[in-house]
Amino acid sequence: MMKEIASRYLEAGPDSYRDKNSFQRWIVGQFIALPYTVEFVDHDPYPSLEVMRAEAQSTNRLLITTRHNESIFDPFVNLCFRAVHDADHIAFGQSFAIHGERGACRAIMNRCGDQNGQAVLFSEIYAQACVRHVTGRFAPQKLVLFSPSSRERALGL
Repeated sequence: MMKEIASRYLEAGPDSYRDKNSFQRWIVGQFIALPYTVEFVDHDPYPSLEVMRAEAQSTNRLLITTRHNESIFDPFVNLCFRAVHDADHIAFGQSFAIHGERGACRAIMNRCGDQNGQAVLFSEIYAQACVRHVTGRFAPQKLVLFSPSSRERALGL
């Protein structure tokens, strides 16, 4: 299933996302509710979930890289999205490996009641992680729409 998702992501042209502002507001709301002070840095701060979790728990601070901040969203919103996503890795004990990305994606999708938002989350988190796992590289960010049944099957929902 992972190879199928990666192939579909790589082959698809980007779909337009008409209600980007609503999703961006939701992400910023999630960001504001984080239990950490977020600092943006120009390096990759954590080699593993364990290091990120230990620092976040001991300092109440979460470092988020500003590197490679190309996105379909406003740059600041994308950084907020990264922070929310990393906080989910910590909260749910999900590593940066593909199974951890799957779990972190499931966690945030469960909080998002909007089908369009869930489609974005799946594309931005799990589909991109599948590409990275299959090809060894990050794909350019784009919105690729997968059917709700494909998303549910991939994430075991």
